[in-house]
Amino acid sequence: MTPERSERPGTEQQVLAFAPYFLPGVKGGGPIRALVEILESVPDHVIVTLVTSDRDLGDTESYPGLASTVASYGRHKVYYWDRSSRTSWLRLLRLVRARRFRILFLNSLWSPQFTMLPWVLRQARVIRSEMVLIAPRGELSPGALGLKSRKKRLALATWGRLLRGTHPFWQVSNDLEASHVRDVFPNARIIAQPDSRGPVPQDVVESRTSPRFVFVSRISPKKNLTFLLEALAGCTTPLTLDLLGPIEDPEHWADCQRVIDSLPDHISVSYAGLVPMEDVVTRLAQYDAFLFPTLGENFGFVIPESLAAGCPVIASPHTPWTSLLTKGCGSVLPLSDIGEWSTEIDRWAGSSLAERTAKKHQALETYSRWHRSQTMTTALERVLTSKPSP
Repeated sequence: MTPERSERPGTEQQVLAFAPYFLPGVKGGGPIRALVEILESVPDHVIVTLVTSDRDLGDTESYPGLASTVASYGRHKVYYWDRSSRTSWLRLLRLVRARRFRILFLNSLWSPQFTMLPWVLRQARVIRSEMVLIAPRGELSPGALGLKSRKKRLALATWGRLLRGTHPFWQVSNDLEASHVRDVFPNARIIAQPDSRGPVPQDVVESRTSPRFVFVSRISPKKNLTFLLEALAGCTTPLTLDLLGPIEDPEHWADCQRVIDSLPDHISVSYAGLVPMEDVVTRLAQYDAFLFPTLGENFGFVIPESLAAGCPVIASPHTPWTSLLTKGCGSVLPLSDIGEWSTEIDRWAGSSLAERTAKKHQALETYSRWHRSQTMTTALERVLTSKPSP
């Protein structure tokens, strides 16, 4: 497709993006990593103004010194919106009305403040943009829609109909997510572009005498930690599992703690809290495998992070990494048989020290070959060469 005149390299292209969380936050997980890579990958003539929360997921306090301010991220700008402040609301309105934008980029489907509000402002012509790009971040997967399903069905009946009238572009990470979007929006204009080419492979850290496993993710029903803990109850081999990540859903965490308290003595489970984004790969290198029975991931950043650390992954089939995992990077197990998870974890835990270390080397080598084959062209670039929505 031939770009229009305004899309020539060197001609400044303005993008207005909304996302619930961004740096210095860490609890928002993969979507933060996706935005970081997008901002660092777009060509020099693409300038992004990002509106995000002034605090991390679940926090009641603002980031020190950032509330209601516009900060630089390279050539881009980030506005940290304090939704409790009238002044911050007025600054937001001045910011979004300051210029015309080529794209309004929405990094969620369900967020009232960071998706629905900017969509309404665009309909009211307060935000002037030629096109809309929505990244649903896995929110249309069957597993995600199955959580609070009645509420979401009702919302799709109204919100979904309104979105269809806007004819947005949809950014998806893979063919599976594209099918999930088309199940709900059959005529969706889809841009299939992975969120990342993955982190640079690191050196393998040799296994320790005792088998050590890890779960790294937000602790919420979608990540299915209770399933994993119940699978551990059926394991006969002594092992350790560390849990890393923010507690997003306290009620779900309470359920997890009840299962942990009932586990046999030879299974040790510890909650180790948050890990800074820049330290995740180093931390994952310390383990024999990452256990991840997720209900659905559109990308699943922590999977390539684990593989880059030489830490194999045992996952559900509801991620885009099934092909790579089954080629030497781990295992893929159905969620229909919890006993199969117990057996597989036992098999890994019962392997010798040399066997576990060999699996780490194999995972890293397989991932390294995949990483060398990847390129990165952002969805924003591809939309900028497309025709505006009708």
